[in-house]
Amino acid sequence: MAEESGVVQMGHREFLACDYALLNPMQLEKAQWADLPSVELKPAGLNMPAGILPRLVDLKALNEDQRIALLARSADWQRLNKQPMFGALLSTQRDAGTVQKHLCTQMVLKRDRKYWLRLHDPRVFASLERVLADTQLRRLFGPIDVWTWFEPFRAEWRYCRKPDRPRHTEPFQLNSEQWNALKRSPLLNRCLRKLSRCDGVAEDYQVVAPRVDFHLSSAAELGLNDRDDACLYALSIEKHGLDWLMLPRVQEAIDGARRGEQTFVRALADEELLPLPASTV
Repeated sequence: MAEESGVVQMGHREFLACDYALLNPMQLEKAQWADLPSVELKPAGLNMPAGILPRLVDLKALNEDQRIALLARSADWQRLNKQPMFGALLSTQRDAGTVQKHLCTQMVLKRDRKYWLRLHDPRVFASLERVLADTQLRRLFGPIDVWTWFEPFRAEWRYCRKPDRPRHTEPFQLNSEQWNALKRSPLLNRCLRKLSRCDGVAEDYQVVAPRVDFHLSSAAELGLNDRDDACLYALSIEKHGLDWLMLPRVQEAIDGARRGEQTFVRALADEELLPLPASTV
């Protein structure tokens, strides 16, 4: 049985195995995609300005030479912009209309109000793959068999296969823990961008992301609600280890931030002068 998820080297064979692509027109010059057979993904009831919503590209409408040339175009764009043209590559035997309709229904989540689920953003999909149960992922995939995306933390292409059919189906509804995890995703991605710029980060997204997300959740429980404070808290633990939290200066900074005296960041403005725990020296 093929692996359910993993890393893939995006070459000609791998690209030709994909049937559709998702692109974000906000991140591309129009000349990059205007000649491609694409349609806008516009969910019913979602009022967005023209040109904001993602587009579904029908790769099957292109011949093999055109698709290979498109892969080279995407690689050229990536060399200049650090990311490929496409936020996702989809494999399925279903027609473009079916895929378009399904994605549009999945792009809006309802809780206390409507939320736009940016499936075309690989950072969002990476979070979804991490926090959703298999039954939820299967509902999210619908007619799509394999979802491939460019994971920015390690700058590599990853794929995820639709989970097998469960014995019992459940409605697609996120619990409170999953909602909170998705709401933390922008801050998590901000932390991961900072970590990815550091030398020596050898662990995969699947290892680092849950750990940093746990630190961010802990920061919220401590009352560090400022985004900069939470980010510093999580990244400092990554750098110094959990013993860092026991330093008197750090405890004082947490208490001061909770009382509203000053932010955690300001209290630790000279954080680089803090003594490191012995275990990290």
